[in-house]
Amino acid sequence: AGFLVGVDIVDSTEFHRHDARSKRLERGVADAAPMAALCSILFYNADNGKSSSNAKKTTHDLSGSSQERKTPPPTRQWEVYKSKFLLGLIRCAGHRHSLGLTDSGCVTSRGISTGRKNVEKARSFADWSSSGDEASDSALGVSSLSVRAKSSRSRTTMIEEYSAGLRPMLTLYAMFDQLSKEFVVGDDDGTEESSERLAAKLESCYKADSIQELLEIAEIDVGNDVICKYFEKGATS
Repeated sequence: AGFLVGVDIVDSTEFHRHDARSKRLERGVADAAPMAALCSILFYNADNGKSSSNAKKTTHDLSGSSQERKTPPPTRQWEVYKSKFLLGLIRCAGHRHSLGLTDSGCVTSRGISTGRKNVEKARSFADWSSSGDEASDSALGVSSLSVRAKSSRSRTTMIEEYSAGLRPMLTLYAMFDQLSKEFVVGDDDGTEESSERLAAKLESCYKADSIQELLEIAEIDVGNDVICKYFEKGATS
């Protein structure tokens, strides 16, 4: 709830983002977005916090037999406010870009020896070609974004330039969205099938050939201009 209030504040038309206190609040919203999204699913993935309100959905397995599985209600917190969580994650992507962060922070030099190189490569994203502008942005940091200088460029071109920075957080959003569809407290019987669907979603995100394909897989339709706008807000916070 605190995160959602913070998003409303920093997105308010009366919010002045140029003083130090405002910048700290924007950074706080960006940094909190991943954990806030996860907590929303873990603790509020049922209607009004009541797991008993979960609906049942009939599915068919490979043999053709039908079976019922529990599904979270459509009024769960993530489903109602996921557009705000998305914008928070995009802010986080921009902030990470300004800090020069390119991975999750969980990768260590230990273990990435010859025996694990192939494993690491198998888990990595499909290769996307990078433009010269994007490479220079990553090397120089936030000052190289030149937001005003880029204002005349099309948003389609800009989202391609920001694609490397956006990719991890957009993938994380896709995983959170799928997790929200799968996670039902106490439904141990459906765990195996749910994990398979989550793995399939993640693999699809990894194999996406472009930022536009990733947006389609993640079912994100807010528009390139909005994505670029919030990425830049995160990068300049």
